[in-house]
Amino acid sequence: MSPSKQNDAIPACSRRRFLATVGIGLTGSVAGCTSGDDDYPTGTLRFANNHDLPHSLSLRVTDVGARPTDMNRSVDGYASVPPSQRNITTATTLQPGDEQTYRSVFTEPAWYAIEFSLDGRVLDGSRGHLAFNPIPNEASEETRYLTASVTKAGEFSWGTPHL
Repeated sequence: MSPSKQNDAIPACSRRRFLATVGIGLTGSVAGCTSGDDDYPTGTLRFANNHDLPHSLSLRVTDVGARPTDMNRSVDGYASVPPSQRNITTATTLQPGDEQTYRSVFTEPAWYAIEFSLDGRVLDGSRGHLAFNPIPNEASEETRYLTASVTKAGEFSWGTPHL
């Protein structure tokens, strides 16, 4: 079958070339389109320094359990998690205005007893200890990530925003 004269005037475009061109166009149109909290997967850990001096922040998982206790500062019961989830530690030194994000640190729907340190000192009470579950209700699709930061006033704070 020979092509007609009208079709000969339009260059041939293979399916592969068409899909590649459309893919590049779509990639370019969404590149750089991020919307803050939505970019953090469940179980992400985010450190931030909003103070005008550098600070060292660290986190250590002290236990993993089935439920929170002691005013949400520790955990109780057994939770089946991989050994690597029982020994999570991380530390970073941040310059003023810097942030450090660790994606998907907490991977299991369990309660993690967490201890924070600021500039090498373990923080006491509810300032530095909490029980955190990235998926607090397995029947719900609500998920959380964990933030730890130094405020503009130089104070430590933590939070568990919802996705």
